[in-house]
Amino acid sequence: MFPFANLNHQPSLLDGIGDGILQQICLSLQGAIEIDIPQSRAKVDWDVHNQDGTFAWNEIYTRLLRNKNLATFPSKSSAWEMVFAYDKRTGFLIGFMKEKRFAELQAKQPSRRRMHYIDALAKTFNAELSVAEPQLSWFDKQFEDEEEIGERVANLLQELDSDAEYLSHFAMVLFDSRSDEVLSIRMVLVNPNLEIVAQTKLNSQLHHEVLPIVEMVPAAQTPAQNPGRNLHLKSKAQQRKKRNLHPKSLKEEHVDDFDTLSD
Repeated sequence: MFPFANLNHQPSLLDGIGDGILQQICLSLQGAIEIDIPQSRAKVDWDVHNQDGTFAWNEIYTRLLRNKNLATFPSKSSAWEMVFAYDKRTGFLIGFMKEKRFAELQAKQPSRRRMHYIDALAKTFNAELSVAEPQLSWFDKQFEDEEEIGERVANLLQELDSDAEYLSHFAMVLFDSRSDEVLSIRMVLVNPNLEIVAQTKLNSQLHHEVLPIVEMVPAAQTPAQNPGRNLHLKSKAQQRKKRNLHPKSLKEEHVDDFDTLSD
């Protein structure tokens, strides 16, 4: 089992994350949204743009994963592929989400029967965090699948570097964007009820005039990343492949994660 830090105090925990890491996170997000996504969109001849958010998240996660100045690793929850960052000095695990999506998950948590992955991570790493006046409940939300939390978190952390000594807390970078521009960005720490315990606004890290491009590492394509491997599929197989790539193939908890970035 991965070692968890046992912290019984609640100082301003986010202050321990270095400015260098925060800057690299902002550069990666802004580079993906304001450079990579428009460039990739210009290369394809689309007449419609359904589920454009899926393509946008691929660009964001790729930029984060290839940033040599960040400790990141790929992960998956159900069929949703994503990337986490990790601060080795503080032991913070860092996820990424749109402000709109977080607000939806937060508002609907009392009525949700099963955990979203951020519920599982908050319950595992942020259980001791609390707010002075709880907005939702004095007690942590209980889900039907609580018994699966250990296995689920272990699956999320499968690709975490073996030299990572411990994880202390789970934080999220929340951002809002419109028309290929990042409007706001912040890092938040939440308790198991998804109430915000601490936050750090990162708008000052955004570069609106000159946007440095983070040095990227070329991704080596593995057989798993290239499932076709030069095979020619028959028409029926092609139809099955398209159905498998459709967002409806995901479990309900992740369908909204495809939300377009421009909303």
